[in-house]
Amino acid sequence: MEQDPNGKEKPRQKPPEPEDKGEQGQPKPVALVLFHDDFTPTDGFYYFRQKTMSMFNGARLVPDTTGLADRDVPSRFPAAGPEAQPGGVGIVPEPTDSSLTRTVRTTVNLIIAHPLPIGLINPTRMEASGNPDPYHFVRAYKVESAAFIGDLSTLMGRRAGNPLWSRQVWSHYTRTPEDPRYRRLATEIVGRLQEQYREDPLAQAVMVKLWLETEGTYSLSQRILDSDDAVARFLFGDKVGYCVHFAHAATHLVRSLGIPARVATGYAADARYRFEGSALLLQDANSHAWCEIYLEGVGWVPLDVSPQRTDARPPPPPDADLQRMLGQLARKEAPSQEGRPQAKRDLNALARKALAVLARGAGILLVLGILAAGVGKVVRRLGPYVGPESTRTLRTFRAALDCLADVGVLRPFGDTRERFARDQGNRFEALAPLTEFRMREALGDPRNPSPPEARELLEHYRNLARQIRRSTPFWRRLLGLLNPFSWLFVR
Repeated sequence: MEQDPNGKEKPRQKPPEPEDKGEQGQPKPVALVLFHDDFTPTDGFYYFRQKTMSMFNGARLVPDTTGLADRDVPSRFPAAGPEAQPGGVGIVPEPTDSSLTRTVRTTVNLIIAHPLPIGLINPTRMEASGNPDPYHFVRAYKVESAAFIGDLSTLMGRRAGNPLWSRQVWSHYTRTPEDPRYRRLATEIVGRLQEQYREDPLAQAVMVKLWLETEGTYSLSQRILDSDDAVARFLFGDKVGYCVHFAHAATHLVRSLGIPARVATGYAADARYRFEGSALLLQDANSHAWCEIYLEGVGWVPLDVSPQRTDARPPPPPDADLQRMLGQLARKEAPSQEGRPQAKRDLNALARKALAVLARGAGILLVLGILAAGVGKVVRRLGPYVGPESTRTLRTFRAALDCLADVGVLRPFGDTRERFARDQGNRFEALAPLTEFRMREALGDPRNPSPPEARELLEHYRNLARQIRRSTPFWRRLLGLLNPFSWLFVR
């Protein structure tokens, strides 16, 4: 529970607050943050800042262009290799009291591309990291932050601002619209504080926050801040808006009290949804804007307005299984550092690569199959001429059938070689004696146990070749000779 400066407890309610208005749909993952140090914020929310708006240009708050302010906010992603700078991106951290802050190390793995880096506030160092899984993450980088570890009440009595700031920087962070209503309303709000707290910067800021939470209504139906008087119309009108309206209104009000403040945007995630693990999945529904005030020794402290009245439903928690799975992927050791975005691997491209590998493998197998079949054919054709005498009859018979297969005379399915040869004996007379010799050898002939002479077998084999040449066109015989698989149909 949160307490106001008067000691009253107030329930903490966090509505969904996207940076820009829009319809709420199914939340989509945007980043996976891996914690290397156990840290749970006392207010129950992790704030991951992406950019700030601190310069009042006479009409509205915009990002600083002077180079004097917001030097603790990185303006680009950290680079790797020779382009890397000490500290990663040249962050100039604000001085902090070591008794109030501690270093928290995280690795941010972006799931979708971002124009600027995000980091747990307040970052002191940011450097490139190798992408552990380019298929799921577009970029990864390491962040060290000086995180506030105390209770908000411990900051009571702290002075606002940095005593080392120049007058120009002080003016930058406290400049407000010339509209006197801001100062008048802020004075009225802090006038409700108990007397001992009325001069305390933190008490004043918290009172502004509590007033906005009580008087305002959170609604996604309002327009974005697209005009110079949008904040005034919200604050001095119906006070119906969303996080951007409340953050700007709070910043103008506390600035009118002399407290340095700025608007920050990024992501605010409920600490409960870390599920006691080391990974936290950020979703687009966590997109948020909030006010930050500067307190000496701590730096920038979120002053987040959470209206009691809201017409928006809170976003569902991240999928615990998905968060766990992405956390495991993020813990893998990356092959190398990459300071620039790494494109996700396209699933279609992976499929095409897989098909290409399969095609190459199939091509190699086909070539090897053709070569093996060709070698088998040559070996069978040489059967009548080389090999042991005991199997010469069988080898010559097989070579004769192969000659028939070359010209399209194939053995029907289920027929034995002998039956097929006997059927073709009427067409090719030289085949009949070869078939007879093979039958005698296979069945045994007690009257003539000796195998036929090699010369006799070769004569019948050559006669068959001549008969085939006379009855078959040359092109057909050439095609058969070049076909390495023809013998498979008669073997």
